Amino acid sequence: MFYFFFQVVLRFPVYIIFFLNLYLFVRFTYAKAYRALLDELGDQAGQHEVVAENLSSQVAQELAQLVRQLKEDRRKVKSNIFLHL
Repeated sequence: MFYFFFQVVLRFPVYIIFFLNLYLFVRFTYAKAYRALLDELGDQAGQHEVVAENLSSQVAQELAQLVRQLKEDRRKVKSNIFLHL
């Protein structure tokens, strides 16, 4: 009986350390996964920002230039129509 008790008492810290390591591994695994998720979300937000800047700087300017050109063409066509009447 004493021998069995002695084995359990000596192995008890080993079990505690094992389960503590297992708990910390699982806990930090969730933390790592959450951190990876946040990193991916940050990368996606950065890509969204780049696309938004690109749209506002290049596409909007090209569109405004096209609208100005179309308005000018429309004015020319209107003036030519009124001259020929």
